Amino acid sequence: MEEPFQKPDPFEESEETEKDTEKRIPGKNKTSAGRKAAYTAVSSALSVIAIVTACYLPVTVLPLITISLAVSVVADKCGAGWGVLSMAVSAGIGTLACFGHVGIMIVAGLVFYPFSLLCIPLRPFDYSSVKGVVIRVLSMTALASLSFLGLFLLASQIADFINLEAVFERIGTAAAYVVLNVALAAAFVIVDWTFLKLVKIIGKRIR
Repeated sequence: MEEPFQKPDPFEESEETEKDTEKRIPGKNKTSAGRKAAYTAVSSALSVIAIVTACYLPVTVLPLITISLAVSVVADKCGAGWGVLSMAVSAGIGTLACFGHVGIMIVAGLVFYPFSLLCIPLRPFDYSSVKGVVIRVLSMTALASLSFLGLFLLASQIADFINLEAVFERIGTAAAYVVLNVALAAAFVIVDWTFLKLVKIIGKRIR
């Protein structure tokens, strides 16, 4: 029979977990301003390297995907403001570094930077729920349509990087526009889903 006024055993282990303890310590789980600045600098540097690589080496747009991934990691780890700052810094330095290569910056400005910017407000949603799937797929499809419209209107300016005019002449403007638009939308959704996975993995590995 238990005593009604039994005193707690001072040697009994507390049920409070280490995680609960960390929650009670102000700023314990927050990334410091110094680390945020460092992550933003690394993100900007990687983005600039990707832009310069696409400018001066015989490669396709693939290196520019680094921009979106780097910005997504920074925005997830440090906040939206740091993600936007990373985009602004890399766009400015990249423009100076690739002066004369207008096509590269047009493609980056119409596709990869808007993609990175859109991912910031979409952070609360993922592909684990029907609502998240609908919101992200519709958002990516809309962005892909707008991005491709810009590429279509500026096709002559990016011909040295992506020769869309040759594709339009080969299979017809209307057919090519629909096919390429759908392909870009599908690519946006696939990359978005992949980046969500990668951002979580990278976020767990950096402090």
